[in-house]
Amino acid sequence: MASGVEEKELCALFSKHVDLTNPEKAAAADDAPIRDAESLDHNIAVICNSIYEDLTSRQCEFTYQCCLRNELQDAGVTVHEEVQIRLLYKKRQVGTRRADLVLKTPGDGKWAVLELKAVATGLTTEHMKQLEFYMHYLDIATGILINFPHDSGYP
Repeated sequence: MASGVEEKELCALFSKHVDLTNPEKAAAADDAPIRDAESLDHNIAVICNSIYEDLTSRQCEFTYQCCLRNELQDAGVTVHEEVQIRLLYKKRQVGTRRADLVLKTPGDGKWAVLELKAVATGLTTEHMKQLEFYMHYLDIATGILINFPHDSGYP
């Protein structure tokens, strides 16, 4: 049985918080709103590069995804995460697919699918086919495939 001191030490050990934010950039953050599909197109690379600079190449895809979701929401974009597409065969569900981020720009109401990867080897045609699948079945004309390249091995 652990003593009170050991229990507090264990709680501290297993309750770590790691702030991934670059404090210099956070103070100087430019939260320009994204009004429409055109401003999304112009700003998405800047937003992703900023996230990548802060998080470096050692995070998993979902961490980048959550940060991108937050940045887009802060910029005024409606963001839906892990949008589920149910696959039916003869009226019975046989599987699901999930689009990482589906968003709607506020000014023009345009929808876009964002598919994120965190792969060291680079994007492939299979990744593009996955994005095209989501675009087709969600009936969304705009799709953006984003890679946050990471070091090989455990992110």
